[in-house]
Amino acid sequence: MDPDYQLLALCACVECIPSTRVKITSLVAELTTWDGISTLAENNGMAPLLLAHLLSNGVPLPQAIRRELQALNLRHRFAHQARSSALQEILQAFNQDEICVLVLKGAALCRLLYPEPSLRPMSDIDLLLDSADLKRAEQILNTLGYNTSSNDDPADEHRHIPPATKNISGFHISIELHHSLFDENSDGCLEQGRMDFKILSADALPFEVEPGGLIAQALGFENMLYHLCRHLVDNNDGFGPMRLIWAADIIGFATRYQKEINWELLKKCYPLVLNTLALLNLLSPLSEDLIAILPGISDRLPVGIGQDYCGWPTVSLGRGRRSSYWRIIRDTFSPPEWWLRLRYGLGCRNRTGISLFKHTFHILKLAALHLKENQ
Repeated sequence: MDPDYQLLALCACVECIPSTRVKITSLVAELTTWDGISTLAENNGMAPLLLAHLLSNGVPLPQAIRRELQALNLRHRFAHQARSSALQEILQAFNQDEICVLVLKGAALCRLLYPEPSLRPMSDIDLLLDSADLKRAEQILNTLGYNTSSNDDPADEHRHIPPATKNISGFHISIELHHSLFDENSDGCLEQGRMDFKILSADALPFEVEPGGLIAQALGFENMLYHLCRHLVDNNDGFGPMRLIWAADIIGFATRYQKEINWELLKKCYPLVLNTLALLNLLSPLSEDLIAILPGISDRLPVGIGQDYCGWPTVSLGRGRRSSYWRIIRDTFSPPEWWLRLRYGLGCRNRTGISLFKHTFHILKLAALHLKENQ
């Protein structure tokens, strides 16, 4: 694993356990250059969190790197203020029209999990509603000055209708109204009934959008953790790299709410969660108490820990010479074992052949769709 990425991965947690602090200090001492780490951190949504962990561990940062990370941290702080103001305004308008809503992912986690909300950057605000309320909700966004553009039947759109956008204090604010947590054709959800909006709302977690401000609702403990893991897995699909801030969300939430989470329910209904945690533990170590909850971890670690998928369609087949062409083919059908296990939710102990079969089927399906679209 590249030292820069390894350092960033170790910081993919809300609070470092003692052994992680030691590893961070040791790794920093071995770094020969800091060039590019600020860009890498920002691309992974980790710039504020990296700075916070390095400072709390007393790491002597080069002045240029400190300034870059501090500038990014300040920008994210102002961006959070703009998004928080937008979220309060939207939720107040929804409440007045008696529209129930659940706040998803970063917009909820920045308050439920992180000690400072700006430590959790985000690109948009995701809201889950009952499909019956989507049209009214979109009309409200339009009234508030957001640019909206959906079709006549928003329930026919993917998981959410097209984003509603607006510029606030110089920041591009994007609102995604979801009518489903997952794609209808996604697999892995063993209890589809628990994904019904009314059921999801029944055990929602309340949080303050701002201290002393509006009370909003987020997914309950088990559904939140399952959604975070499914989001990471579904987006780790070969079209782009996994962002480490997603790992920080999962590790942080599992650690912070370990006593409140019904782990028996997760073992029975959502084994993906425990398998994902077991693999993320190889990037950013979990506490001993949390590891004890996970399925047994094999003594043989998967090959390629932390390595991203670099085959087709991430890399174009027609980009280079014949030698690179065959290398892309190899990387497509023989990706890093760690990535393969994470992508297909199999954890550390299940047979790799199962995930390799699923991956081959996935690639062939993508290829068929690509050929159909280009006929």
